[in-house]
Amino acid sequence: MPVAAPALLLPPRTPWPAGFPAVVVHTQTALRDHHPEYRAAKAGDAEAALTLAVDLLSDAGAEALQAILRDGPPSSCRSRLKKRRASTLFLMRWPRCCPANSTSR
Repeated sequence: MPVAAPALLLPPRTPWPAGFPAVVVHTQTALRDHHPEYRAAKAGDAEAALTLAVDLLSDAGAEALQAILRDGPPSSCRSRLKKRRASTLFLMRWPRCCPANSTSR
């Protein structure tokens, strides 16, 4: 059973900035936590994390992201996206690079 860290060791929580886009939920927490790759992904296994992410993507979540990004990333996210250019390109190319994952769940 994990031991909780003392509150003094945890980083401070800050609110999202004004205009930050809504969170898009793809799955339920219980489904994520019981996925066979969840523990490995939490432990840092990149391949398990990718499998977990692909398996838990939902059509409704993807459609919500498309609507948010239709006119480009929201201004509150642009500086973060510039720092993560490789990740951004991967996400923008996701439907083309993974056509097998475009089926309904």
